Amino acid sequence: DFGPGEPDFRTPKNVSEAGKRAIDEGFTKYTNASGTKALREAIANRYNTRYGTRLAVENVITGSGGKQELFNLMLALIDEGDEVIIPVPYWVSFPDQVAFAGGKPVFARTTADHHYRPRFSDIESVASERTRAVIINSPANPTGAVIAESELAKIVEWCVARDIFLIFDETYELFVYEGNHHASAMSWFNDHPETIIVVNSMSKTYAMTGWRLGYAVA
Repeated sequence: DFGPGEPDFRTPKNVSEAGKRAIDEGFTKYTNASGTKALREAIANRYNTRYGTRLAVENVITGSGGKQELFNLMLALIDEGDEVIIPVPYWVSFPDQVAFAGGKPVFARTTADHHYRPRFSDIESVASERTRAVIINSPANPTGAVIAESELAKIVEWCVARDIFLIFDETYELFVYEGNHHASAMSWFNDHPETIIVVNSMSKTYAMTGWRLGYAVA
């Protein structure tokens, strides 16, 4: 069952040891609502190292999983009647998050012939004057589809031209197989910081689903 995205390996030992150490040291109180400065700096540095971005702590917010960050984004960005384009098949919560904020989910079909990979033409064909954002989840839950870098580049430029937000969920960024390459929207962040928002999570990569820790970069 690919839907829940529950890793079949254990939380890394160094993570578990750090958690136990934090409890022993009394590091169990409230933190800043955006997350601890050290964690946000570490996330910013991770992207800066990988993609040459110039992120600072102010560009990162952490919360109770990637799902919370996606809900927060919808509530912050979507007004009543705004449309958000979601490629199909989609992660189960995307449409509900849009509807919860008063928006309308609009679905862009993908096909088995193209391995369910989102394509620019699929997204453009369902856009309207009310389109406010596009959600791209790659690698995707539940299909595992990995968007082609060339298609992502077209989508980025199109969003920029139309003043549309690109919400890029890369929760499964390290789960790529058989020669596939993960293309991240962060590659275009320096040029288009007003357009690109990236959401990620510790749940899958580090098998920390029950720890509830995710973040957004914008």
